[in-house]
Amino acid sequence: MVVCEPDRYRLAQTAGCARPHIDTSEILMLKLNPVATIAAAAVLAAGLATATGATAASRAFDNKLDSVITHVRNDPAYKPIPLDGKADNNWFFDECNALYTGKLTKEQFVAEGARKFPGYEASFQEVADRLTAN
Repeated sequence: MVVCEPDRYRLAQTAGCARPHIDTSEILMLKLNPVATIAAAAVLAAGLATATGATAASRAFDNKLDSVITHVRNDPAYKPIPLDGKADNNWFFDECNALYTGKLTKEQFVAEGARKFPGYEASFQEVADRLTAN
């Protein structure tokens, strides 16, 4: 018997339980850039996303990133980073993951973000501070 248990961002795609899903990077785009909602819905409707298994480490990262996103969405002083499309969204997700796993320092994360999105240093600093906080 195949049992499918959806986690917060991924639906398992196994024999007898294939469903389209939205991955964490697409959730991030939706939360940080509400305009992307239509594009993400189109991806879901087309079934273009592929399922991946979530490890404990990726779940921990997903949970931390979700917490950061929830905080910045509720912070009226936060200036949303203008993620425009899947390429920007994937880049941002990868940068956050690299910061979270220690492959980037906070300074590198902020510098790379400011280079790609000039004028958003404070936004990247806020994300970096919250993503690396215990």
